[in-house]
Amino acid sequence: MLDLTTARLQIDERNRIRVDANLPLLSPAKELRRIYLADRERQFEDFLRTSPKQRGDARRGTIASMANSVGAQFASIRKPRTRRGALIWVGSGKVFAA
Repeated sequence: MLDLTTARLQIDERNRIRVDANLPLLSPAKELRRIYLADRERQFEDFLRTSPKQRGDARRGTIASMANSVGAQFASIRKPRTRRGALIWVGSGKVFAA
């Protein structure tokens, strides 16, 4: 979690170093925003790393992923259909003309 007091102290310290090096000072508002965004990104990455979907927990899968896995199991046993008298086999999402 971001601690604003510590962040402001760090920015002040960096600005003191920049004064000694004859560099332009950092804007405290821009630096706080940059630090805040970096912290949010770190929190989001931590969330993704610990989420059930990333761990491969099958019990927590989405409905779409379950539908895709069921569809893949039955893709090869679909019924044939006809088009203008020709027999067309539909399997694995591809159409084969006989």
